[in-house]
Amino acid sequence: MLNAFDFSVVLGYQLPGINTIFNLRRYNGNSHYHTNNLDENIRFRAFHIQTATEKYQKNGSKPEHFAEITTRFADLDGAIICLQADSGFRQPSEESALFTGNLE
Repeated sequence: MLNAFDFSVVLGYQLPGINTIFNLRRYNGNSHYHTNNLDENIRFRAFHIQTATEKYQKNGSKPEHFAEITTRFADLDGAIICLQADSGFRQPSEESALFTGNLE
């Protein structure tokens, strides 16, 4: 059975010519503990957003290791909406769907 609180929604970037994806942001459920080990070992179990930072990369951690607790989402669908909003994504308009021929 799936745990509705165990999810990650990730925004990554693949550098041209490299087969590695660089994670920029990660929107996580609250099914696990997270520790910001470079920031006074702050440890929590809550919905959170992880962000790529230079500080954690220089320490050898995953780029997106730093995390902040959020109340902006409480499920997978909400996390997807937050990622889209934070990243500037928007739904295509009807007019652009007509222009590109992508009408459903």
